[in-house]
Amino acid sequence: AHQLRDRSFAVIVANTLRSYRMEPASLVIELTENSLAGRATDDHAVLAEPRALGVAIAIDDFGQGYSSLGYLTQIDAQILKLDLSLIAQLGRNARAGVMLRHLIGMARDLGMTVVAEGIETEAQENWLTANDCDLGQGYRLHRPMPLDELSLCLLANAECGDLKQTERAAARP
Repeated sequence: AHQLRDRSFAVIVANTLRSYRMEPASLVIELTENSLAGRATDDHAVLAEPRALGVAIAIDDFGQGYSSLGYLTQIDAQILKLDLSLIAQLGRNARAGVMLRHLIGMARDLGMTVVAEGIETEAQENWLTANDCDLGQGYRLHRPMPLDELSLCLLANAECGDLKQTERAAARP
């Protein structure tokens, strides 16, 4: 959050992209829901320049407790990451399923990619797939691994043990 208050934030992002010879589309700036609290309008202005470069913006931990649907209209985000506390309620709380179904639909209608965090069970994974969630993270999909192991796995284009392909081709209207 303090980086967004730096007037040179966009310059730092542009210099970083140039220094590492990165395509802007390969960078995602994640803003936690807590960092947006009461600042979404200010952050929108700061993020306009990186967005103009092609950098993606993600709202992380959405639904953690400070959720405001206004963030979805005030921040030009391309990714909505649903907090694991919401995913954990699937199957235990019928209202959570209703809310998640509508959040996924709303985010997709806004052209956002939806990521579910904290997927731990097959039932959660199946529910999210059936309800058009785009991507997932969590122990159900793979346990964390050291960076060097992941790097070797990706370089070898291997299956990474039990690492599952979590991205689905989603037809966008």
